[in-house]
Amino acid sequence: MLRGNAHIETLKNGREQIIITELPYKVNKASLIEYMANMVNDKRLEGISDIRDESDREGIRVVIDIKKGENSEIILNRLFKETKLEEKYHFQLLAIEDGKPKTFNLSELLEAFIKHRIEIIRRRTKYLLNKALEHLHILEGLMVALKNIDEVISIIKSSSSPDDASQNLIKRFQLSTLQTDAILKMQLQRLTSLEIDKINADYQETRKNIELYNSILENKGILMGVIKEELIEIKAKYGDERRTRIVEGVTELNIMDLIPNDEKIIILSNSGFIKRMDVTYIRTQRRGGKGTSGGNYREGDYIEHAIIARNHDNLMFFTNNGKVHYLMVYKIPEMSREARGTYIYNILQLEKNEKIQSILPVESDNKDTFIFFVTKYGIVKKTSIEQFKSLCSAVIATKLNSDDEIVSTFLVKTGIPVFITTKYGKVINFLSDDIRNIGRVAIGVRGIKLKKDDVVVSAFPVFENSYILSITSKAYGKLTSVTEYRSQFRGGMGIKLCNINNRTGFLVGAKLVNLDDEIIVITKIGKNIKIGVKDISIVGRSTQGVKLMNIRDDEIVSIAVIRDI
Repeated sequence: MLRGNAHIETLKNGREQIIITELPYKVNKASLIEYMANMVNDKRLEGISDIRDESDREGIRVVIDIKKGENSEIILNRLFKETKLEEKYHFQLLAIEDGKPKTFNLSELLEAFIKHRIEIIRRRTKYLLNKALEHLHILEGLMVALKNIDEVISIIKSSSSPDDASQNLIKRFQLSTLQTDAILKMQLQRLTSLEIDKINADYQETRKNIELYNSILENKGILMGVIKEELIEIKAKYGDERRTRIVEGVTELNIMDLIPNDEKIIILSNSGFIKRMDVTYIRTQRRGGKGTSGGNYREGDYIEHAIIARNHDNLMFFTNNGKVHYLMVYKIPEMSREARGTYIYNILQLEKNEKIQSILPVESDNKDTFIFFVTKYGIVKKTSIEQFKSLCSAVIATKLNSDDEIVSTFLVKTGIPVFITTKYGKVINFLSDDIRNIGRVAIGVRGIKLKKDDVVVSAFPVFENSYILSITSKAYGKLTSVTEYRSQFRGGMGIKLCNINNRTGFLVGAKLVNLDDEIIVITKIGKNIKIGVKDISIVGRSTQGVKLMNIRDDEIVSIAVIRDI
């Protein structure tokens, strides 16, 4: 695993920059910068304001400007994970040994390399030894000639040809042909005292080299020392620092270890625009306030889903055709309160006429847990969450009747009561155990019997010492203790949840809350208000409640609960 060199610098104004100075082997700089820019433009990588190439003759320098308030460490590690700034480099230790190809492990390769170097040094030393012996032989002939220079000159002068001179010198001084050839080719300048001293010095140096070559060939320790010295020389000449880092013991970076598991609100509009927003963007107000803007939505578009989840949660998106898609919360672009959001078709592989009906946040540990489905016309189903693990996106989650659609999905365990509420203010309470566990492609059974034009608007599991918060389209809300709703058998018509009339409007939904919770109420045109649950009156089930928000001609469409975990 090769990783480019990058570091974070802080400017005087407090803004941060990521500086890339080296790239992994074979990674093209221009292609990398283009890919990073496309990630930013496609909203797949948030927090970057600019990318510049400031490289020059001195080296690579790619500057990435980080937006104020963003975590540079997280952005850098996302670049390592999702771009070629970190790259796996595959290689195979295949080499020729003894004339045959062989795949080595590292130890075998080093042993084979040393064996190869020993053979190279031996061959080279033998060659140098032979050359030195030949040179020494010539020098010995020259030294004989220099000691008898007058006689040598006389023999050469009296000879009829070079071959005759060579033969006469061989007979007189017992020289070899190689030596006599060197004598005959010797220039007159070599007869000076300086040249004679050079020949003597060369003779002594050659004898020392011959001794060294013999010692290398005869002593393995000396031979290994030669190998070591030569490797040290290579290191001194070519051993500059690595331009990329080899990441030891790391095959893949877990990005979630670097992302704070903060609580976020996920908002999805009717037209399919989704965003992740910090819950702190919505300020807490007293009951009856006007609220604040929740997004720049076009005419005809409005907020349809709003849920609270944490960055590490996995969201399950259930659609009108009964399929489920998966997406981690942190992968949804985080935006400001005023932003419209990102088109969900850009981040989920939805079909043309496929529409999100329900969003379920799921934590990593959910053993012995079931997903409970409730549809618009009161059909319920319970399926083990194990049937949804290790599945790719866009799989069948449940079978639906032709005109039905999913309204709510939630997690339940054995023995948990379930509440289902309807548009006209009815509620039914029965145990989740009354529904048997069935497969993903099953259709389910009747959960509540509905009157004409009535439909299910919400459903949720219930726990002791909690309250039911019900809210109508005209912003009337109330709290009622769960003890006021008696348990029934599934399939009944239910009992009254709250009073519904022209003044209150129809029931938008209900939530299970505690007194320490806060709720976010969102209107059709994107207004929102955050209210403390303890500021809402606790009343009986046959009441209409109090005004939670001053909305005039607007309508409430969604509720989200903020709970300390």
